[in-house]
Amino acid sequence: MTTYPDIELYIDGRWKRADGHPIINPADESVIGTVPHAAMADLDDALAAAERGYRVWKNTAPARRAQIILKAASLIRERVDQMAVAMTLEQSGAAGNITGLRHHRVGCGRGLADLRTRHPQ
Repeated sequence: MTTYPDIELYIDGRWKRADGHPIINPADESVIGTVPHAAMADLDDALAAAERGYRVWKNTAPARRAQIILKAASLIRERVDQMAVAMTLEQSGAAGNITGLRHHRVGCGRGLADLRTRHPQ
């Protein structure tokens, strides 16, 4: 049987385990995993990290931003099968439909990254 991945919070460059809510397979109502619940302190830490990250991002050249977005799209493509399994289990959908949707989303990311060629400033 295919297993659902362990999910943790990712805050300020670190993974953190947290209590959470069960993820239910709608096909048979079995518990397949847990989605972590962020505590108020986790949210405060995430907001502070996002504010720091934004200060760096806004001063990053568009061409470098495009490289980062393209790298993220590449990582998604590498991991699409793992993501499709998780999404199929939690939505009780066909994996083919989920992997097809990923092509569209990754394509959107590539399109955003390509804006740098039209607006290089």
